[in-house]
Parts: sequence; C-alpha cells; structure tokens
Amino acid sequence: MEREFLSDVVVANALLEMYAKCRSIHKAHELFGKISQRDVVSWNTMIIGYAQISALDKAIIFFEEMAQPNVISWNVMVVGYAQCGFVVKALETFKKMQSTGLKPNFAMFVSILLGNAIVGALEWDMGIHQSIVKCGYMSDFTIASSLVDMYAKCGSIRKAC
Repeated sequence: MEREFLSDVVVANALLEMYAKCRSIHKAHELFGKISQRDVVSWNTMIIGYAQISALDKAIIFFEEMAQPNVISWNVMVVGYAQCGFVVKALETFKKMQSTGLKPNFAMFVSILLGNAIVGALEWDMGIHQSIVKCGYMSDFTIASSLVDMYAKCGSIRKAC
C-alpha cells in the first residue's frame, strides 16, 4: 500500500511536507529515501525541513545533491544562513545564485535585508539595494520598508531617509 502512495509524487511530497512541518525530519528523510520519482518539490521540502530546525549541515547536503536548484532552493539556503546568524554565508550564497543566472525573488530580498539589518553590514546592503533596483522591486512597499529599516539599523539615517 505504501509503495502505491509513494509512486504518486504529489502524495509523497504532501507526506514529506507534513513530516517536515511537524518537525519529524527523520521520518521525512526516511520517506524521501523511498520515493522513486523525486522532483524539485521533494528536494526543497527536505532542505526547508532541515533549515527550519537549524540543521544547516543536512540542508547543505540536500542542496548540493540537487540536480538543478531553483530560486526557492537558493532562497531557503539564504534564509537558513541568515536566520542562524551566518549573514556573510547568506550573502555569498545570494551572489552565487545570481552568478547562475537566476533572478532573486521578492522573498529573498526581504530575507536578506532582515538578516543584514541584524548585523549592520552596510557595504553589502548597498549592493543588495542595487540588485533590488535592477530587479524592479523598489516600488514594493515591503521591500522599501525593509530597506529603510535596514539602513536605520546600520546607523545610516541619511540613507534611510
């Protein structure tokens, strides 16, 4: 019976997500090993699951084993690094993603800005600001507010204004 469910990748991914959200990552990992037709959602669910419990070493392993990480995969790694206090690694990962030709999405910019505001990495932040402008997100209220917050926390009130 289990084999029948796992042959349907949508059902298998739903089960993976359920285990990951319930923080039963060991069960999710076990299930992942049984899925014959894994897709990008399967891989991303495992990366997210490990990142949520701050097991970045395991998330990195899944990320590196993926055939073709997508923007969501990269975003999870960037957010995971930022939330665990590895802001430089988050920014390096962000730049590496850009070098692959993938365009950062809205969520990635918000995550990066929040992480950078915590440590006050003003030099990096100005580069992120330029990327936001290039990607056309400056008119978004959330992004603009995050930029103001980030500059203020970095002590650059003039730039925040």
